[in-house]
Parts: sequence; C-alpha cells; structure tokens
Amino acid sequence: MDESLATSHPGVFAAGDCAIVTVGPYALNHPWACEPVAESHGKFLAELLSEDAGAASNDGENAPGTASEVGSEKGPRVWSEVPWHWSFQGPEKVFTAGLTSPDADNTIIRRDPSGAKFQVFHFDGPAPESKLVGVETFNWPPMQAAARRVLGGKNIPTRAQIADPDFDFKAHSRL
Repeated sequence: MDESLATSHPGVFAAGDCAIVTVGPYALNHPWACEPVAESHGKFLAELLSEDAGAASNDGENAPGTASEVGSEKGPRVWSEVPWHWSFQGPEKVFTAGLTSPDADNTIIRRDPSGAKFQVFHFDGPAPESKLVGVETFNWPPMQAAARRVLGGKNIPTRAQIADPDFDFKAHSRL
C-alpha cells in the first residue's frame, strides 16, 4: 500500500492489520497494526473517500482509479496522523502514541522520580541514531501529550538522546 492506504487495485484501500503501508511517515515494515493505527486509518479513509465521493458527484465521475489520483489538486493525500490511544484500567491510565508493539525489543524505559509513572520509548532499530517511532505512557498524561507532539513534529529524537538521563523529553516536545 502507498501513503494514501491505496492498494495496487484501482479503488481498493486497506486499513488496520490488513494494511502494510510501505511508504510515508508511519510506514509499517511488519504485518501487525495496533488499535490506534487501525482507528487512525479508518478516520483518514473516511475523510479521503467522502472527499472523493463529493468530487465524483460534482464531476459526474466514479471514484479515482489509482492512488496517484486520490486527494487534492496538489497531489495524493498522505496518511500521516500520529496514531494514539488511551485506556483506563481501573485507576491506571495507559496511553500509546505512534508505532508500538508488545514484542518490541528496541525500547528504553524512563521513569519519574517516584517510580509510579513511566514511559516506554520504541525505536526503529538498536543503533544510537535510531529514530523514535512510538511511546507507551503509564499514568503520566502530560508526558503522553509530549509524546504526541514529538512524534507529530519534525524534530524526532534518537535513541541516544532518549538514553541520555539529562535529555528533557517534555522540553524537546515544544521545539
């Protein structure tokens, strides 16, 4: 699939765990997708296809046949929203942002001084220059907001930055 969630078949799109996005800011190089990704895909496709249906009814034509025809006059629309999700498990608050996986091994955990709140940072590889791709946050809503800002921005920190105990993730989220 391309960055517009279009397949190679005209007018056919995919979302969630049926979707293996090969290009774009949240390309998935593995055959799984978490709930936030599926929800984000659904919202994107609903907007994209409703825009296309409106344009098609105005033009008297069918929906676009190829991904390159999807979107605005400036070119195809790109699925680039940071997927995120929250869940309250009794008194506990669990948040995800970006791409996370329960079997991930390219992670770093950072805790607040009390130890009651923490974040799990997911990277696209084990090297120090690997980029942050997702964050899980436990009982720390302000840091979840920071994670969404960082992942939605252009200044994505590396594994080496997150590993540095002096790195201020919240301050970085405001850059």
